[in-house]
Amino acid sequence: MNPENELQNGEDEHSRRPKYTILLPTYNEAENLPICIWLINKYLNELNYEVLIIDDNSPDGTQDIAKKLCNEFGNDKIILLTREGKLGLGSAYVFGLKQARGDFVILMDADLSHHPKHIPEMIALQNKNNVIGHADHESELRIRLFRTPDPNSTKSNSGPIRAESNGIKIIRFR
Repeated sequence: MNPENELQNGEDEHSRRPKYTILLPTYNEAENLPICIWLINKYLNELNYEVLIIDDNSPDGTQDIAKKLCNEFGNDKIILLTREGKLGLGSAYVFGLKQARGDFVILMDADLSHHPKHIPEMIALQNKNNVIGHADHESELRIRLFRTPDPNSTKSNSGPIRAESNGIKIIRFR
């Protein structure tokens, strides 16, 4: 168990608030990033969360903006992870997963193609039904239920599950 997630003050596993890690890969998102972080904070401010900004050495000043956001919202809430060169979205998610400290991980784009206002609804559905959510290009919430004996995995009896790298997704991580 991660020491930072250990139970404190006599809490039991059911009374502890889950932590959510939001993975936010960026490349040239200096304009969108402050809005995205502000919206995440607006809709998740009652939750225990952290945002990992994974930047691929953006030439537009994204890292400078991210550092200011870390200072403004707190280095425990907003964390900047930098990588050398444009290494791609998929590998950014893998890199971020290795640093995630949450019980759940939320994957989303920083370009505001999917509005952060959908995250609380997805969390509620995840908690209730063990679901995967997806916001399509019109930013409408789409829910696909995959009930399984193992709450940490998903599978479908009706065919393969497509792994898409866009949209908002939530997965149980711990």
